Amino acid sequence: MAEQTQQTSVKEPWAGNLPCCHGPKDGCAAHNWNRVPIFWNPSLPSSVKPVTDNFFKSFLSKKDAKQGQPEPKPTFVLSLPQTPSTQEPLPLIHGSVPYTLSFYHLHAITTSPSPATLLPFITCHGVTNSHSLKWQITPLLTPTRDLLLAHTYTLPISLPFGAAATLSDTSNYSYQKIPLLSPVHNIYSFRACPHMTRHLRTLRLKVAKGVASIRIEYALKNIVLGQEFRDEWRSDEGRQPLDMACGMCHTDLGMVFEEDVKQGEVRVTVKVWKDLGGSAAGGEKWEAARGGEAVKREREDFGRVRRAYEELLGGTAVVDRETDVDEVAGGNEPAVGKRLVLEESQEVVDDGQHVADGMQPPPAYTP
Repeated sequence: MAEQTQQTSVKEPWAGNLPCCHGPKDGCAAHNWNRVPIFWNPSLPSSVKPVTDNFFKSFLSKKDAKQGQPEPKPTFVLSLPQTPSTQEPLPLIHGSVPYTLSFYHLHAITTSPSPATLLPFITCHGVTNSHSLKWQITPLLTPTRDLLLAHTYTLPISLPFGAAATLSDTSNYSYQKIPLLSPVHNIYSFRACPHMTRHLRTLRLKVAKGVASIRIEYALKNIVLGQEFRDEWRSDEGRQPLDMACGMCHTDLGMVFEEDVKQGEVRVTVKVWKDLGGSAAGGEKWEAARGGEAVKREREDFGRVRRAYEELLGGTAVVDRETDVDEVAGGNEPAVGKRLVLEESQEVVDDGQHVADGMQPPPAYTP
């Protein structure tokens, strides 16, 4: 009887989709920029519509498609059980970037005898033309076969004036305040993990005597507790936002502002680093990343994922860089005002100027 049960539990191999593929002619700029037929398994769960970055390119590719093309072959062929835990993808970080990585991708790569041949198929990039959002997701494998992912999103924030004309008039004075956060179009919102969201709230612009002063209020929301930590980037100060770390999954988060008045914009780059663990089904890193049972991440681990990724990427340790690291959920105490100097691994107490007046640090997570 036990032998019969074992035989009936054996599953036929099944095929998975690429993380950027959500339709029969879908895919990112790296894998299907000209929208030709690509392998797609419609039985797999997906709440994402096929990418249509360029309508005219998509239309022309359909018109010029050759007849009699060979049937596209799958890249990922699995013998895993077909269950929600193996097939459902991680939550999207940005609603305009349909990159959906599932456990079967993680399992296939970390158990492959030649994972380097599979990593390019989950390395994706593209541009969402509607918002000019440039994005790139790049994986790396650690020596212990844990999968690290680096997400990079670059999005311009248009300044509400003709920069050259306004700045050339030294007698001109103007002030504008523009909301960036919208309940309808959350293009300035990035859900780094199931536990925290980074979003931009308002843009303030003052022009006086030909000099522009730009302020952008941003926030980090603790989704678990429903609380926010707010701060402000100022063009005349040059101070960049704190790097953050989630205390409930292995996710690190960074953000950088770059002013370009001549182009009439401020470019914001959001970076998310994730440690998704290895091939073990139900591994704690993967479970926490998809919103399952959370981990209790210690303060010493904050920033580790980013450092590990950069060390693997460069082939050497990252030095001569000072980074503010803070937490949004998890940890025993607030961490605002402390820095990690990577070269010396020395903790230094700040003078407190990194916290704007009246703003509170992210709350510690208490179960």
